[in-house]
Parts: sequence; structure tokens; C-alpha cells
Amino acid sequence: MAETFTERDVKDLYEGSNLFRSLLDHPEHGQDIKRVLTNDFGVPLAEVQVEDRVQKRFQEPMGKLEKQIVELTEKLKERDLREEVQGHRKKLRDIGLSDDELKEVEELMQEKRIPDYETAHELLRYRRQSMKPHGAIDDGRMDVKSGEQMEKVWKEPRNNKARLIEALAEFRSMHPKR
Repeated sequence: MAETFTERDVKDLYEGSNLFRSLLDHPEHGQDIKRVLTNDFGVPLAEVQVEDRVQKRFQEPMGKLEKQIVELTEKLKERDLREEVQGHRKKLRDIGLSDDELKEVEELMQEKRIPDYETAHELLRYRRQSMKPHGAIDDGRMDVKSGEQMEKVWKEPRNNKARLIEALAEFRSMHPKR
């Protein structure tokens, strides 16, 4: 015996069909629902099949292009960094640094993790200044760094009293109390 549909059954089918159509046409979730129907339930929807073919066709070339973009971006970053380093080196050479001094600056930058060439150069310059002996040497006063003259001072302290007082006063003027 053939099954008959009542008016209510037809209305329910029509409403279900409208609901189903509205789900498929939903702007956010419609594509996901179509993909589930095609992949999980075997419902052949041309829209999903075409999208899959297009995606498959362009996925490999797009992947290669993305890889090339990443590689080129890295190369550009490296080139920019090299140019920046060369610019800093040129700047320091222009103010008179030799290649050996430049090497010292770069070693100090690595050792102390200083990111800036100028800062490392200033630090190196200050270090060198602090290592230089202070005091007047050429004007006939005592040469503090000369071991020979210091030996004379220690052997003959009475004869060098005035020179020692002068050197002490000069040292104090250069290094005032804090």
C-alpha cells in the first residue's frame, strides 16, 4: 500500500527544506555545513567539489610562492642589516678609527652585548682614557709612570719632598673629593 502524505506532512517537509536551505546559505557557517555533507555523508555538492579542485590546483603553487616570499623577506632583512652595519663602520672610520680599533669595538659589542656602535666606541674610548696615566710629565715635574724616577724618590725622599707635594696637589685637583 502506498504511503500518503497529509497536508501537515507536506508543510513540515517544506519548512524543513527552507530551514535546510537557510543553513546552507548562511554567510558564516554555510560552507562548513556543505563540506560536512559532502565529506561525511557523501552528498555530492558541486560547489564544494569545485572549491576543492580549485584549492588543490593552486595550493602547491601558492605554497611555493609563500616560501619564496619568506626567503626573500629574510634576504632583504639580512641585506638591510649588512648595510646598516657597513654604515656604522663607515661612520667610525670617518672619525679616524683603524680596522684594528673597529675590530675592538665590535668585540666589545659582542662581549658586553652592546647593540650600538657609537655607544661601544665611547665606552672603549673612556676605558682607554682611564688607563692613561694622569699628571704633567713634560714640564719637568715627576713622571709617575717612570719606574726609574720613582726609585729615586723612594731612595731620596728628603730631596723630592717638594716634587711629591706638587704631584699630590695636582692629583687632588684632578680628582676632587666627592
